[in-house]
Amino acid sequence: MSQPDTLPAIALTATFEAPPETSPLLMAEVGAGCLVPLLEDAAVISLDLFTPDPGKPVIFDDGNPPALHLEIGFATIEAAKAALAGDAFKAAIDSLHGAASAELTVGLYKIHREPLPEQAVAGDRSATMSFMVRYYGPVDDPAGFASHYIAHHPPLLAKFPKVHNVLAFDPVVMEEEGVFPLSPVIVGNEVVFDSVEDLNAAMLSPVMKELKADSAGFPPFGHSTHVPTRRNKLK
Repeated sequence: MSQPDTLPAIALTATFEAPPETSPLLMAEVGAGCLVPLLEDAAVISLDLFTPDPGKPVIFDDGNPPALHLEIGFATIEAAKAALAGDAFKAAIDSLHGAASAELTVGLYKIHREPLPEQAVAGDRSATMSFMVRYYGPVDDPAGFASHYIAHHPPLLAKFPKVHNVLAFDPVVMEEEGVFPLSPVIVGNEVVFDSVEDLNAAMLSPVMKELKADSAGFPPFGHSTHVPTRRNKLK
């Protein structure tokens, strides 16, 4: 189904992998204004920051979330690639990278928003606890894996009790952009709740049985990660 025109269709991301105690250093750099030029860019529809949530999932224990995950929303791939090649994005990433020792990866994704059963059209994220799931290779056909996943898994995730939003992230192939290390993610999802407690209740619900059955039909892949984050919307 389509989404409202006001919502971004493309996400440009920068992920900083580091211990959770690094998050305040990165957020202090944000507070010092390193993202202001991006926020003032008319092509930027949204800008969200994700930091570790202290809660623990009842089923998955995949270690620490990224110290900071930056997601910038655009209307088109062309607009996102223009920002990726621009001075404002490079300056922001250099500033954040210089604030803390962290492993950086950059990604570009088409955003799929799955309507909940009671929705005709999926809306914007309406709560701040985002459970991020990411899948990694090796996989024989990354695009085919992502297509299969998005067709089958998000409709089941949308059946979770107390879920507010379900998003999937389909990677855009980037071969010519060599300035930043590229994300190895082959597909991702994000389920949004009010709290980790609501997430845990959902993962103990009968929906998990359906999700496990669907996962059993995935083509072979490397591994996946499951981490709770807190979203801070700047734009």
